[in-house]
Amino acid sequence: MKLKCAIIDDDPVSVKVLSKHIQQDSNLELVVSYSDGESAINDIDNHKIDLIFLDVEMPKMSGLSFLSNREVHTPFIMISQKKQYSFDAFEFNSIDFLVKPISYDRFSVATEKVKKYVQAESHNHVKNDFKQKNIFVKVKRVWTKIDLSQVVFVKANNMFVTIQTNDNRYHVNISMKDLLKKLPEHNFKRIHRSYIVNINKIDQIDSEVAVVDQKTLPIGKSYLSDLILSLNLIK
Repeated sequence: MKLKCAIIDDDPVSVKVLSKHIQQDSNLELVVSYSDGESAINDIDNHKIDLIFLDVEMPKMSGLSFLSNREVHTPFIMISQKKQYSFDAFEFNSIDFLVKPISYDRFSVATEKVKKYVQAESHNHVKNDFKQKNIFVKVKRVWTKIDLSQVVFVKANNMFVTIQTNDNRYHVNISMKDLLKKLPEHNFKRIHRSYIVNINKIDQIDSEVAVVDQKTLPIGKSYLSDLILSLNLIK
């Protein structure tokens, strides 16, 4: 099933580029375009849109004002010529932030995130790992059970990883990529090339760091949007 898209942007060149990108993706369909937020907010819900491409600076009503005045949450990708709006995108839970001019490759990366988000929503974030509560790791030739609810974070250390729990630390000879496949996706997220965190242990977060069990861990830019989508945010 195709995702129904809307573009809200006053720049005709940008609209043309986005329209072409959407047309190239067989999973997307452009349904409607608006040149300002005011026109969009009064009409967009009539089209049952699945994804919005939203410019920031527009006449009558900016993209940020559009979001602030909208009661229904629709997945959106924020776009702008100015990188400085990336923090606003983060604050408003944008799935991604695209800087104009937008290449098709970068557009595809953003829309893939949307597709994963929609798929997760359709399954209520419950996948085949819903019964998984523990893992076993080898400690001094003995397989030892680790309660996943006790895992705080995982850190990459050259040829092995360190699993930090509430009370212990385990060194395991496995890659971060392979370990992540064995963890429940709805609870564990990679936030940096060197860190995986249990999102239930996150105390605070901004666009660059997460405070996890009183430890400050870096957040890589490429992991930020996926992390944000996994959190239960209330503004």
